[in-house]
Amino acid sequence: MAKTETIHMRVAPEIKNEADNILTSLGITIADAINIFLVQVILTRGLPFEVRLPTPNETTKRAMREAENNVDLKRFDSASSMFKELGIE
Repeated sequence: MAKTETIHMRVAPEIKNEADNILTSLGITIADAINIFLVQVILTRGLPFEVRLPTPNETTKRAMREAENNVDLKRFDSASSMFKELGIE
């Protein structure tokens, strides 16, 4: 299949560089990866991976409720006093 179309897109440089490093280690180019992605979109008739909002687990939900209700919250005057309390000064 001849490649006759061009796609122009903007992406943050750090994302492009990191992705390029990973793809290079896999032996493919960014263009190859985009072509693989587009073929998978066609084959799956949608995005080839699940897209959904992250759902916090029960531990995280409980911590969020406790924070909202000021349960056992500690306040610190400075970052250094917090680090001291955590033992990581």
